[in-house]
Amino acid sequence: MRIFVRHRLKASQAAVLLVWLLACVSVSQASPRPVSAGQDSKGSVLFDETLSEYGESRIGTGYAELARNLRDAGYAVDSLTAGPITYEKISHCSVLVIAAPFTPPISVGTSEIGDVKRFVGEGGGLLLAAVGWSWVAHAKLDVASDPANTIGSEFGITVNDDVIYDPKDNDGGPARPIFHEFANHPTTYGLSRVCVDSPSSLDVGGGSAMVWGDDDSYAQVKGTYTYPRGIHPPFVAITEFGSGRVVYIGHGGVFHDRNLRVYDNLKLALNVFNWLIQSKRTTTVTLTSTTTALTSAILPTLPVIGGMGALLLLAFIGGYYLARRRRNEMTADEDTKIW
Repeated sequence: MRIFVRHRLKASQAAVLLVWLLACVSVSQASPRPVSAGQDSKGSVLFDETLSEYGESRIGTGYAELARNLRDAGYAVDSLTAGPITYEKISHCSVLVIAAPFTPPISVGTSEIGDVKRFVGEGGGLLLAAVGWSWVAHAKLDVASDPANTIGSEFGITVNDDVIYDPKDNDGGPARPIFHEFANHPTTYGLSRVCVDSPSSLDVGGGSAMVWGDDDSYAQVKGTYTYPRGIHPPFVAITEFGSGRVVYIGHGGVFHDRNLRVYDNLKLALNVFNWLIQSKRTTTVTLTSTTTALTSAILPTLPVIGGMGALLLLAFIGGYYLARRRRNEMTADEDTKIW
C-alpha cells in the first residue's frame, strides 16, 4: 500500500513538472528572440534633393561613391526628390543630409524648418554642407538665405561668404588648404589630414568646431578678413539639439567622388555619419546587447512569468494536499488491515 502512495506522489510531481514545462514554453514564445547585430542595418541616411542641390551633391552622381561606401558600412541610403520637406517624409530615417543647395534658388518654408527641428529634437541626425561664396556668386543672394543657413541658424551654426586659405599646408595652392587641426571627438577619430578646394569658414556661435585651419590659415572675401591669421577658421562644426545631433561642413565637395579618397576625407565621412546615427539608432535585442537592453526585453514578459508562476504554485499546493489526503487514507486502511 505504501508503494501505491509513492506512485500517487510521483504522479502529482509529474503534474507539477508538466505545468512547469508548459510555463517555460509559453515564456519562450512570448519573449523576443535575440537577433544577430549583423541582421540589422546600422541606420538610414536620406539625402535631400528638393532644394536644387548641386549636381555633384546627389547620390546618383557626385555622391555615388559616398552612397556606396555608406551601404557597404551597413547604412541604408535613399534620396528625397519631391518637396516640401515634411516630418512624415523624414521621420523614418536616422540622418537627413542637406548638401549644397544651389540654383535656381529655392527657399525653405517655415513649416519645413519646424519639421526639421522636430526631427532633430526627437533624436535625428542632420548633416548640412554648403559653400558660402558659391551661393552668393551663383544665386545672387545673401549668404543668410542659403537653405543650409536658414536651417543651420536654428541650431547656431552657419556658413560664411568667404574662402579659407593656407599659404603653407595646401595641395596645389592656398585655396586648397590641408586641414590637420582637429578636436578630440568621434567625428575626427583617426584623422590626420583633410582637404578640399575653396572651402568656406563657419560661424560657430552655437556649436563647437571640430576641424579648423592652423596658425597661418585665414578666411576672407574680396580682401576682407572674416578670420585673420591666427584665429583658426572653422571648417567642420557640431552641436546637439534635444536628443539629436547636427554637423555643418563648409564645403559639401569634401565628399564628392573625386575627393572622397583624398587624404582622410572618407574617414571623416564615415565618422560623421556614425556619430549622427548614434542619436537615433533603434534599440533592439541583439547577441551583444547590454544588460539594460536585455532588461528592457525581459520586462514585457514579467506578467507571463508571474501568471505561470502562480499556476505552478497552485499545482504544487494542490498536488501536496492530494498526496497528503491519500496518504492519510492509506495509513488508516493499513491500521485496520495489517496491525
